[in-house]
Amino acid sequence: TVLGCAIGTGNVWRFPRIVALNGSDIGALTFLLQWFLFLLIWSIPIIQTEYSIGKHTKSGVVKSLITLFGPTYMWLGILMTLLSTGVMSYYSVVAGWCFFYFGRSTFYPLPQNLTEAMETWNYLQESHLSLVFGLMVLLVSSLALWKGVRTIEQANSVFVPILLVILIGTTIRVLTMPGSWEGISYLFTPDWKLLTFPGGWIDALSQNAWDTSAGFGFYIAYAAHMKKRTPTVKLGIFTPAANNVISLVCAMMTFGIAFARLESFSRVEKLQLMRESGPASTGLTFIWIPQIYSDMVGGRFFCSLFYLALSLAAVSSMIPGLEFLVMNFTDLGASRYAAILASALILFPLSIPSGLFNQFLANQDFVWGLGLIINGLIISAIVILYGVPAWRNQVMNVESKGDWKIGISWDFLMMILVPVEGCLILLWWLIQTSLTSIDPWYHPFKPQTLMTCLGQWFIAFLITFVIQYFYIRYLWKPPQDTNNYLE
Repeated sequence: TVLGCAIGTGNVWRFPRIVALNGSDIGALTFLLQWFLFLLIWSIPIIQTEYSIGKHTKSGVVKSLITLFGPTYMWLGILMTLLSTGVMSYYSVVAGWCFFYFGRSTFYPLPQNLTEAMETWNYLQESHLSLVFGLMVLLVSSLALWKGVRTIEQANSVFVPILLVILIGTTIRVLTMPGSWEGISYLFTPDWKLLTFPGGWIDALSQNAWDTSAGFGFYIAYAAHMKKRTPTVKLGIFTPAANNVISLVCAMMTFGIAFARLESFSRVEKLQLMRESGPASTGLTFIWIPQIYSDMVGGRFFCSLFYLALSLAAVSSMIPGLEFLVMNFTDLGASRYAAILASALILFPLSIPSGLFNQFLANQDFVWGLGLIINGLIISAIVILYGVPAWRNQVMNVESKGDWKIGISWDFLMMILVPVEGCLILLWWLIQTSLTSIDPWYHPFKPQTLMTCLGQWFIAFLITFVIQYFYIRYLWKPPQDTNNYLE
């Protein structure tokens, strides 16, 4: 179940393109090593902490903050929820694209050139099928939640193995194609001068957070349902590590088939095509992949499998994203069915602009994608407020019998390294965005300016404190013994 939470379109849709963007004409191993480093010093400690928060409080993130520190600090949980909801609002649209292309590649011939590929893409957008398929994904995810947590486990126990079989099987087939190993060689060739480019470090951290879902808060919601004996420290290592292996498989598959099928192109031209973002960052996945498969023996079959895997990955991540929102409602007293309905009614209207306008979706990805780093800082703040050694000794090292014990090095990670690296990445991103934006940084209505990002973050903060004020003023009933907050 938790592996389904981690595996998503970030592995298949996003990761290969980010690797291509951050590799040089020589190779991409340097970026892969940066990405792996952030697995160790960002994703794993954050995910372990998310597991421990949910398992310890048996609540979603908002109620967890109330349980631990009282309502004064619930704003941290509300803000975390809003940032993750911002991502999920357009994620359903991207998931809908995956299902559309699965059906398209199954029942229609693949495009033979860029003109035909763009005709397919434009048909998807102009017919507003993005909204239809996005709503379908939301309904399927809501139905899985409606049936309860056991249904989520059953769904992911089907989705994840099928996804892995498709990805591994397709990768094996790709590696038998002439020219594919040139792509694999490119992936694992270093270019050490790339270490001096700050942009690579920013993308490595944000991509690893995307890959593993570190900071989304999904693991808090899942861990709230875990049994006492569940080894959360081990899971906090296994889940992101397995996820990164799957991302590497996806990269090998994508680079292998690109280098094999574009054999008449030079290496520079091949990489340029893979770096092409296209409309709403769709270039590689939805514009070029169908063309690459088109002249391959059995190409339509393998292309259908690719989009089926992508669709299953999207649903396996959409379900925990919805559960994360649902649990915050049930924690506040709503019935589960009412919470599911309310969550769907929030997400679908928010997804409509992204479904209608690609530029709006690109803006939302730009604004809320970085929210994962803010959420990671919130996770770190929770254990710092509690006391990092106290959290390690009183929560993480006593919750599960047979689990691995965490040492004092974890204190250094959560108290110093995670906050420092998160703040530095955010600071550099703010500087880089203001200096490199095509439009003036202070323009609030351009899709990728600093001001549009800060403006939407300000709105999220404003909503956060309005909700907290309303809750404390009208709904909060203080317990008789407030000393229990920090126990």
